[in-house]
Amino acid sequence: MQGSRFFSSIFLTLFAAALLSLNADAQSADAQTSESNEFKVNHRAAMRGDAAAQFILGVLYQNGEGVRKDYAKAAEWFKKAAEQGEVRAQTILSLLYGAGYGTPQDEVQEIEWYKKAAKVGNIRGHTILNLLYGTARNVPKGGTETLESLEKAAEQGNADAQFRLGFIYQTGEGAPKDETKAAEYYRKAAEQGHARAQHNLGALYLNGRGVPKDEAKAFDWFRKSVEQ
Repeated sequence: MQGSRFFSSIFLTLFAAALLSLNADAQSADAQTSESNEFKVNHRAAMRGDAAAQFILGVLYQNGEGVRKDYAKAAEWFKKAAEQGEVRAQTILSLLYGAGYGTPQDEVQEIEWYKKAAKVGNIRGHTILNLLYGTARNVPKGGTETLESLEKAAEQGNADAQFRLGFIYQTGEGAPKDETKAAEYYRKAAEQGHARAQHNLGALYLNGRGVPKDEAKAFDWFRKSVEQ
């Protein structure tokens, strides 16, 4: 389904951003403790019901920092924090449901948690809700623009046209599916600072679709996308 594919690319971008910000929070909380001690301290607090500690535990399990990496446990702790109104946890939990990462894929839960995050003022959550229901979810399949006209515009350096072609070739809607071509067009747009092209290119690198799998390059593109 087109929505699910796009949700996954959104998930990767925001999840990378959330982990980066949380790593900074965790490190500043107690610079003198080791990762294993950090886990123990936060685990004790989380068991007492501290939402912030529950969120941090989710990140530690997700990254495998101070504890064995466990995506299911990460989702479990994110959910505990989200249920207490921890907005970052609500946003990430939504993304996990959208991608089926550590939890069964569930579009209903995905949107529900996005709504909760957006309702209390989470800018990223609100932005992604707009993407889910707006133009990003429904990239035109052609309309008055033919594939030829998009290719001509792309050759002239139009980043939007390059992104649209990347999406067309990635999804196979409007042209035969070709993830190698999709990556090429996304890269052209991404190098011009096109944020959605950057996170879609990152998703391709993360999954080894159309390009060799490369997590370092994936998260570099995610970071650039978030910084836009």
